[in-house]
Amino acid sequence: MDLRYLGCVALLIVPTAGAEAASLPGLSALQSVSPTVLQQIGLDQPGCETWQTSLSDSGTILAVEVNCEEADGGRRVWLVEDGQRAVAATPDLGPGNPNDDAVFGTGVDLYWDADTLYISTFIELPLADEEEYPGSEQVDYSATLAGSTRLESIPDDVLQAAEQRKRQWHPEDWTEVLDNADAIGESVLTLGSPAEGYLVWLDEQPDQGDVFTLFMRDMTEGATAREIVRGGDELLNFRFDSWHVFYPTPTDIRVYDLKTGQSQIIAGSTPDSGLLEWHEQTSSLVWKSHQPCTGGETTAYLNLCIAHVDGLDLP
Repeated sequence: MDLRYLGCVALLIVPTAGAEAASLPGLSALQSVSPTVLQQIGLDQPGCETWQTSLSDSGTILAVEVNCEEADGGRRVWLVEDGQRAVAATPDLGPGNPNDDAVFGTGVDLYWDADTLYISTFIELPLADEEEYPGSEQVDYSATLAGSTRLESIPDDVLQAAEQRKRQWHPEDWTEVLDNADAIGESVLTLGSPAEGYLVWLDEQPDQGDVFTLFMRDMTEGATAREIVRGGDELLNFRFDSWHVFYPTPTDIRVYDLKTGQSQIIAGSTPDSGLLEWHEQTSSLVWKSHQPCTGGETTAYLNLCIAHVDGLDLP
């Protein structure tokens, strides 16, 4: 099953017993990407979508991967400054790779180094004579608000830093820390701290349709798994930091505190909120919605919303 480009399609949400939702954390400094920018990057029309955003280290620049294949367009990465100005970070990348069967990820890797974005992806090559399927070529770019440049390769120090961050969260061999045949391997995370560690993972129940369950347990020997939430494929968009797991539901966005075992509604989040990113450095949440971010009316097909989350218990 190819789940790369799933939106937030709700099936059901079953809260964990003993972890009832309470409206404590809230949103402030809510920012909408302007209608002009949404039109420029293509999110004002059906058939264009985004499944990946990435905030710069400072939190002032938002990288947005836009896919317009269903509108007979291609793919492109944009840089959006303060929601008001967009600069192309790549040229049109053409169609995606139909053979990419990754559950998480879109085939475009984004790496920030201060306010410079590095992009690694692929482009489809023209179909050669007697070839049944087109080939593809890896391409790399760097981009700032001044423009983009195609690179021979991404600098080693940028890739090493990204790999180090990945190893911080993802065990090298997840089967060594979790014996669970239903777990989606790419979702297995080691969170918390060396003194107080937690495992978080997503289970799939294929015999029940597209039903997923998000679990956690502590790292002590013999610890029992605890269900955080059960729902549909919208749970593939869960996000995290060392002590929290953020996940969308049909009615709102919620945050689960690993230390307390409690799930809380983020006050101000709304139905049809497609969770895109949790940026721990600035405590910022990024989501998409067919509804306007701040109420009222919208002419855009899809809106991008950024807000600061207040009231979280941060160590």
